[in-house]
Amino acid sequence: LGLARCMTGQRKLAVSQLKAHINAVDPSDNFLLSRLIAGLIFIYLIVGESLLARAAAQPLLEVSKQHSMRPTEAWSYYFLACSHLHNGELEAASQYFEQACKLRYVLEPRAAVDALAGLALTQQLMGLADEAADSCLRLEVFALEMKAPIYLPVAQSCRARIALLRGDLASATAWCRSADDSPVFAELWMWLEAPSLTQTRVLIAIGSSESLNQAAELLQTIRHTSETCWFTSQTIEAAVLQSLVLEKQGRTDDAMLTLDEALSLAGPGQWIRPFIEAGPVMVDLLKRMQRRNPSAGRIATLLAALEKTVPEFVQQAPGRDRREAQKDSLPPPDDSSPTPLIEPLTNRELDILELLDRRMQNKEIAAKLCISSQTVGSHLKNIYQKIGVNNRLKAVQAAKRLKI
Repeated sequence: LGLARCMTGQRKLAVSQLKAHINAVDPSDNFLLSRLIAGLIFIYLIVGESLLARAAAQPLLEVSKQHSMRPTEAWSYYFLACSHLHNGELEAASQYFEQACKLRYVLEPRAAVDALAGLALTQQLMGLADEAADSCLRLEVFALEMKAPIYLPVAQSCRARIALLRGDLASATAWCRSADDSPVFAELWMWLEAPSLTQTRVLIAIGSSESLNQAAELLQTIRHTSETCWFTSQTIEAAVLQSLVLEKQGRTDDAMLTLDEALSLAGPGQWIRPFIEAGPVMVDLLKRMQRRNPSAGRIATLLAALEKTVPEFVQQAPGRDRREAQKDSLPPPDDSSPTPLIEPLTNRELDILELLDRRMQNKEIAAKLCISSQTVGSHLKNIYQKIGVNNRLKAVQAAKRLKI
């Protein structure tokens, strides 16, 4: 009933009634209590309120652990992961997605599919390309294990989305040509991986007049469905993508208006993940919008969040190589200062660190440097040990902080 009310525009009534039932339920009825809280979290995620979803998911996790309710525990990890991801807190999102994925065989299958897709997306946004590829493979295996035709297309869509984020437009385009372009109502509920939305991302990246027109038409359908059912989170997603289409079509004023709509919807719940995923193009749009209206505080807030999450996007000027922009953003080295490392990095390790900064995978680094993937792995272990980190993203961040 709460969800039905939410989807007919009665969100305040839905939330107040669910809260009233939660407060009135016998605390010993853990099953009913967990379902009521979960219903509340579904509503918060549907309407784009990531922080409220997190606030409700934390006690749900505690109840599930206290009473050994494994499916509810799995859902709690998924809820928390989604909340952190949409709020741009990638490290925390990754950890909670990992926990949900460990319990994927007790989680509802579509949620388990989405948890694996969410993990892959989070890892790729963190620059962990190898880990993201591994998560895509785990997702495809799981989808096949479920032996239901609805799951594999979602897994394939996720792989195309990750390929697009890696700059592999050819692979993403190949998937797009075979994908069904009809938005499915159920996938637009609150799921992270919706094939119709991924298809629009690929069409936008292709950038031809025909593909942009296709993307615009598809997004119009998606947005109409989302707005009709009060799926605010997906409306934000569609509006962000519409602004990219309009910008590529040379309709900058319309792009700014649509982006302003997205910002208005995303601001109250601090729903920033769609803007992060849009990358440097979105940062450029936001900065131009800020110059037009310097008093728009929500733009500054969003840019600050983007800089915290993916600083290279904010530092990069349009049309410049990301590596060059990052170099320019660093202070000049002080030759008179001793290295902060006990053992300096070798020239080869510095080469690999630079390629990590460009988000290359081990195989790509190996090909670039004409060495084996195993050798790359050995160098990475040495880099991690010398800098005192345990993953690729932290290695790059630490190197910048140490000015090496």
